[in-house]
Amino acid sequence: MIAIAFLYAKDEVNGMADLKIFLGDRIRQLRKLKGYTQADLGDKCGMKASYIGGAERGSINISLDSLERIIRALDVNIEEFFQFDTANVNAERLGIAGTLELHVKLLKGREPDDVKLVHRIAKDMLETFDRRMNT
Repeated sequence: MIAIAFLYAKDEVNGMADLKIFLGDRIRQLRKLKGYTQADLGDKCGMKASYIGGAERGSINISLDSLERIIRALDVNIEEFFQFDTANVNAERLGIAGTLELHVKLLKGREPDDVKLVHRIAKDMLETFDRRMNT
């Protein structure tokens, strides 16, 4: 499941999985669910708030040891942490290609009629947006 999840966050420039974005968004989501500030989480795992912030933004490469300390401080197990299906991944940070791939993942395994319905709804919404922009 973990490897599959990473396939859906691709950088538009070089096609590489942007694992840092997934990890950062997941850390932020779980931290907020626990009601922790970045400083609170940093205190719990022995890291600076600025390090937690950098990890959440995906602007630093965190080590596996640091990730493990963060996961323990969040009081979740590994399986729960890597449930990216429930993660609130910031689609804007993934870019258009990454966001489209997330949508493809959501539709895989669905009945063809369900996929057609989603397509029809999306098309109708976009046409409505376009009409509003042109009026």
